[in-house]
Amino acid sequence: MISTFFQELFEIVNDSSFYLLLGFFIAGLIHEFVSSKKLAYHLGGSSLKSIIKASLIGAPLPLCSCGVIPAAVSLRKDGASQEATVSFLISTPETGVDSISISYALLDPLLTVVRPIAAIITSIVAGIAEKIFGKKKKTGNNPVETNTCKCEETKSGIKTNDKNFWRRLKSSINYGFLVFFGDIVIYLLFGFILAALIATLIPEKFILENFSGKGILPLLGMLVLGIPLYICSTSATPIASALLLKGIAPGTALVLLLSGPATNITTILTVGKFLGRRSLLLYILSISSVSVLLGLVVNWIYDFLHFTPQAKIGQGAEIIPDVVKLISTFLFMILILDLILKKARKPSKQTQAQLQA
Repeated sequence: MISTFFQELFEIVNDSSFYLLLGFFIAGLIHEFVSSKKLAYHLGGSSLKSIIKASLIGAPLPLCSCGVIPAAVSLRKDGASQEATVSFLISTPETGVDSISISYALLDPLLTVVRPIAAIITSIVAGIAEKIFGKKKKTGNNPVETNTCKCEETKSGIKTNDKNFWRRLKSSINYGFLVFFGDIVIYLLFGFILAALIATLIPEKFILENFSGKGILPLLGMLVLGIPLYICSTSATPIASALLLKGIAPGTALVLLLSGPATNITTILTVGKFLGRRSLLLYILSISSVSVLLGLVVNWIYDFLHFTPQAKIGQGAEIIPDVVKLISTFLFMILILDLILKKARKPSKQTQAQLQA
């Protein structure tokens, strides 16, 4: 059983690594070349246009469920409306360039396409619900005025006029493969390990009896499991893939992919404190109802098209030559080892205080 677990774990990591590395690279580019101040300017209104903008802007951004919170708070303070902030809080963790790339590797092509579309729909509905039923609050600050300055914000928040493309490309790589990688690697490894455990330990009969149906009960059951889970969109993907291979319906997998990254205890507490109890209730109800409804629609689409997700899973990974996958896996492991060594060499706060004393 132990050998089976490690074999399943290796296959998942090997199939994912190339697309993960690609996602980290694109994440770095977005971080370096996209300004949060300019984003806030476009999200300052409470109109439907601002809500849609927030959803579309948040969808490709490489922020996990924990990383989106300070980003959303920053956008709100910079001038984003309450409605746009809610939309951004949902679309950003539910999908992103990193999760889209790994979805192509581990899920079937149809669910890979449906996933970001469903995330955008969910976030727009939540933004509209906030606009109609939420408490009217003034925007934190006035929207940022547009200008012709080509400045970019550094990690410390200080802007720089550096126009050297290669230097900015180096900064992109540093952010994507070091900073962003370090932020989500724990959740990613958790997803890989849990997926391997599901493939190894959970009998297919159990999944088929409890979560394989096309009705609403399996969707509600997955919603109950997904809401408290602390997973990002990337780590949710191998878990959904393992469950699909065990026989759950694609709509049930979609509920996990939507509810897991957008609703966890940390996010719920932050939304309640930052946006208010009414907004929190609307936030949870919007995600829950829309994800279940979209799950039913996705199950109907698969039935109508006579698609079987289990037969198509992993087609993206099959495109990549085996030698490229092995090299990508090796590089992925090097990044993890480098992160571990840096953590080991870094003195703790207590040790630093003792050294300073």
